[in-house]
Amino acid sequence: MSNSMQERADQLRERLTAENPEMWDAAVEPEIVGVFTRLESAPTAYGPKWIVVLTLPDGSERSVWLFYESLKSGFLRSQPVPGERIAIRYLGEEPVKNPAPGRKKTFHSYRIAVDRPDQATGPVDWSAALGVPESSPEP
Repeated sequence: MSNSMQERADQLRERLTAENPEMWDAAVEPEIVGVFTRLESAPTAYGPKWIVVLTLPDGSERSVWLFYESLKSGFLRSQPVPGERIAIRYLGEEPVKNPAPGRKKTFHSYRIAVDRPDQATGPVDWSAALGVPESSPEP
């Protein structure tokens, strides 16, 4: 086995015995900022769940468990890639706008921001963003 393949095999073996990074507790610390390191799956009593691993400014890692729909939706919308800095804020429980009978009337609300300076300064495709055809009738 080549040296790089051996190193990769050793890294995989380490991951077999490694614990998940400490979990971010939004009730204690409602905001977290770090660099998105990886997305991984972890076992729970309810089956495997996704966790986002962030590297904090002090070099430690935290896991953000994607249990709540607003948190999942925030990641789906922002689509961070490894190496990007992200901020997550827990906004608390908020009322559901149109609650269905028999369903919860509140949800856990989160907001996510991704530091993407290259996209922030690039052109905005307003037609695609707002669903307007590129060629619009002249006034």
